Amino acid sequence: MRGSPAANRQRRPAGSARQSPNWPRFRRRTEWNEPGPGGGARTQDASVRIVWRMSAVDEYFGGLDAPARAAFEHIRNLAMDLVPEAEQGTSYGMATLKYRNKPLLAFLAAKHHLSIFPFSSRVVDAVRDQITGFESSKGTIRFTAATPLPDEVVRDIVRHRMAEITGT
Repeated sequence: MRGSPAANRQRRPAGSARQSPNWPRFRRRTEWNEPGPGGGARTQDASVRIVWRMSAVDEYFGGLDAPARAAFEHIRNLAMDLVPEAEQGTSYGMATLKYRNKPLLAFLAAKHHLSIFPFSSRVVDAVRDQITGFESSKGTIRFTAATPLPDEVVRDIVRHRMAEITGT
């Protein structure tokens, strides 16, 4: 006699919603970091598929015009120089650098300006005297690609936000 239908089914991961009909035939493999032959995704066999994805920040920057992309990439590079362990992701729907799983700095391009979000009004207040020529509000600093933020201001923003995250 067969067991109950529940005993015959494969277990799904805890908290997962309905899976595709191919579940668990397709699984993510994270052991490989290099592409396969011909530059495509490398697979072990027909039952394993690897999906290569760009980071959310790179993906967002890729959709911007060249001047905005260059301005944001410069800010990201300054931040990554100070916090090389920062990860790229999203927070509140914005491309974000994260430090210790907390948002460090987000990027957003609007029609007439670019914005960075340090996720803290205290950080903006700490550098307010250095950004008198730029528009700012409680949690954002706005600028344009033609008038980018000075490097030292960006470094100060990142340092202040890191201090908030680490509690020092």
